[in-house]
Amino acid sequence: MIRSERLTGFHQPESRWFTLRRFNQVLLVGLVIGAVVFCARPTLASDDDTVDTVSSDGDHIIMQSGEVYQSDDPGTSSTWQSGDDVVITPDDTIINKDESGESVDGTEE
Repeated sequence: MIRSERLTGFHQPESRWFTLRRFNQVLLVGLVIGAVVFCARPTLASDDDTVDTVSSDGDHIIMQSGEVYQSDDPGTSSTWQSGDDVVITPDDTIINKDESGESVDGTEE
């Protein structure tokens, strides 16, 4: 006598389809999260730039990229020269690589 049994687990075609669909959803979510993390990472890093001009009183630093910063320590930044290489941290601290690592806190304008 042949008995009719219901297929269970991965033997069911619907179950295989559901598993494949779930895998694709998880893969898509992983790719989206990876893209967000990868794209956000550069904004957390420091930016390299070069000094274009420093105002005579040292109050404003203009970068070659066009960014303008107001220096919180004009006495230090007034000695900086055009062409000095700097690093700008995410919190707007400007570190002059050509002046032995002198730094000033700045405010981007």
